[in-house]
Amino acid sequence: MPYTTIASLRTARNTRLQESDYCMLSDYKTPAPDEEIQNAQMIIKGYRKTLRDLPAHVKVDGNGDAVLNSDGNIQTAGDVEIELPDKPFTF
Repeated sequence: MPYTTIASLRTARNTRLQESDYCMLSDYKTPAPDEEIQNAQMIIKGYRKTLRDLPAHVKVDGNGDAVLNSDGNIQTAGDVEIELPDKPFTF
C-alpha cells in the first residue's frame, strides 16, 4: 500500500508492530520444538526491526518534509516507493 505522509506510514507500521508484540513475550510458547521457536523469533525480530527502521528511510526535503513521487507517495532516498514488509507469519 502506498503512503502519502510519514504519519500514515507510522500508523500502519505501529499497527503491524502491535500485531506481532505477543510473539516477543518471554512466556509466549507454541507447540513447535524449541529450535523452530528460536528460528521463528529471529525472523520476527528482523521483521520488527525493519518496521521500526522504515521512517528513517523516507526521503525528506530541506524542511524535513517527505518527498513525494509523481504518484504522490513517499519514497526512499533511492527513489523507491515505501511499502511495509510482508508479514513473515500469520499473526
